[in-house]
Formats: sequence, structure tokens, C-alpha cells
Amino acid sequence: MAGDPDGNPEQQATFWVGAVTGLVQPEGESLQSWLKSGVVLCELVEKISPGCAGKTSSEEVLASKPQLVRRMKEMENIVAYSEAARSLGVPEADMFVTFDLYEDKNMAAVVRNLHSLGRVAQQRGFNGPSLGAKLASKNPRKFSAEQLLEAKAMPAKWTNRGEGMGESRAVRESKAAQAAKAAEEARLAEEAEREAERAREAEAAR
Repeated sequence: MAGDPDGNPEQQATFWVGAVTGLVQPEGESLQSWLKSGVVLCELVEKISPGCAGKTSSEEVLASKPQLVRRMKEMENIVAYSEAARSLGVPEADMFVTFDLYEDKNMAAVVRNLHSLGRVAQQRGFNGPSLGAKLASKNPRKFSAEQLLEAKAMPAKWTNRGEGMGESRAVRESKAAQAAKAAEEARLAEEAEREAERAREAEAAR
């Protein structure tokens, strides 16, 4: 397996993915290339929580498809992984959009996501290989009536402004991910239409 678990974050993530899934990264292949089809990612979340990825396309299925269909199926796998990661509890701020991985636009975001998934897996009690520090458990606190009154008297900017900003960021990132997905679907549809048009022209020329 490529990568040293005591090395940089990408190497740590690579080692962890292989350790959890039992899959071996091909010699000389980059992490982006290894994960691009979404097959390894879906296998990863399935090991952490069986059934959470739903119906996905295996390498065998992908290999049997025409290039355009294969691309769509690979991106569907990545989307299935992302939805599973969200359902497991990975924060929206640690999610990446499909293009980050598929077009190698932002592998740093993908690596950050894997580390976040590793922390969430530990928090959920996953007994397999670990990655990253464990997320803090909830620590409910009880406050006296005097403390509650004092908190209510605090300026609003100290009590709810930060929470609102965090929520706004999550909403913005979610909308950005949806927009990217819609743009990719539109692009693929356009490519399919051009391919069909070329096929019709070739047929007419015969």
C-alpha cells in the first residue's frame, strides 16, 4: 500500500482507507485516481455502516459501460458516498463537491473529508482502524437559575450571532454542492446529445 501512516494527511488517509476496506492502492497510482470511480469510497462507508451507501456501481459494472455512461455512474458513486458520509454525521464544512475529486480540483478537501469521516467513525463506535483524533462527546451541563438569568441579559451578538453565521455557511456550501451537481448533469446531457447527433449524422451519411 502506498503511503506512510505517520506521514502527511494524504498519506494517513490513504493508509486508513486501505486498512478499513482491505483494498490495495495500485503501485504508482495517486489517491485521486484510486478514489475517482467512487467504488473505494462506497466500500469505505459500507465497512463503517453496512447499507448506508445504497445501490452503487462496482468496478465490474463500470467496466462494462460506454465511456459516457461510465463517467455518470462513477459520479453517482461519489454522490452516494457523500450522502452516506453526511448521514453518518460528517459536518457540512468537511464535505467536498464531486468535481473536487472527479476532476482533481481540490484533493485537499477530499483528504479533509476522509479525516473527518475517520473521527466520526470513532465517535459512532467503529471498531476498525482509526484516523484522526476522536470527536468530543457531548457534555451536558446544568446551570443555576442565576446563571440562566445572567445569560439572558447578555447582548444578542454574544448569544446567537455566531450560531447564525455557522448555519449560513452550511446552507451556502450545501447550495454550492447542489449547483455543481446540476451543472455536471447538464454538461453530461449536452455531451450525450452531441454524441447522439454525431451518430445520427454518421447513419445518414451511409
